[in-house]
Amino acid sequence: NGKKIKRRERTALAMAVENESIETVKLLISSEKVDPNLPRTYFSYRDEHEEWSSEIDEKERPPLFIAIYKNNIEIFKLLLNSEKIDINILQIELKSEIWVDDSEEWDERRADYDNPTFETSYLWGDIPKKWISTLREKKNQKSPLFFAIESNNNKIVQILLENEKIDVNLRNKLVDTNISKDDKKNTNKVEEKTALNFAIENENINAVNILLKTGKINIDFPSKLSIKPKEFEEDEEDENEDEEEEKEEKEEKEHTSI
Repeated sequence: NGKKIKRRERTALAMAVENESIETVKLLISSEKVDPNLPRTYFSYRDEHEEWSSEIDEKERPPLFIAIYKNNIEIFKLLLNSEKIDINILQIELKSEIWVDDSEEWDERRADYDNPTFETSYLWGDIPKKWISTLREKKNQKSPLFFAIESNNNKIVQILLENEKIDVNLRNKLVDTNISKDDKKNTNKVEEKTALNFAIENENINAVNILLKTGKINIDFPSKLSIKPKEFEEDEEDENEDEEEEKEEKEEKEHTSI
């Protein structure tokens, strides 16, 4: 038997932006009590009991990103004009698929039906490496400028670049983890890219041109790439446990032979 859980949390402002209700957005951002940076959170969990596998999809999307996604220029400008808006705020994305080798371990870590939360529903953060059969995971942190370029929305790119608070050289972090016991694979690819790096990589010439015209771009500011095995805090502890188990088995055999 499998489980499917979906949960969504939206502030009043996030809901108004999502519904593209311009007058409601105006009223809300005029209130001193409203934080225009609080994200819309989305959580989706699915597992398959027979396969001992789980899939998780999480997003934390602030209202600025919702406006970009909806391509609503008027609402985007309204948000941007708020004194409290963080123009360099990051959208958090997580997609994860995991298969484990031990059914008891998997059963203990399945998400709870009643009240899954971002803090407790992602149950694999501390799983020992020895239980993992396969893990595929993507974790991304993107700025509004990066997301606008990714969405091919050069009009919003231009509006963002006209704002004095924009950090045009901000590095966005993209993490791609791939572990497979059968294929003897363990890679953790970490990329850090600026908006310019991303625009060039995707051959978005219009975005490159807009970025360069600002005069704020550090053209020599490099992207970063790191590919190495994923590290587990439990590795050293697990190795010690395995050594102890082997030692006990050896002593038991010697005792039996006597």
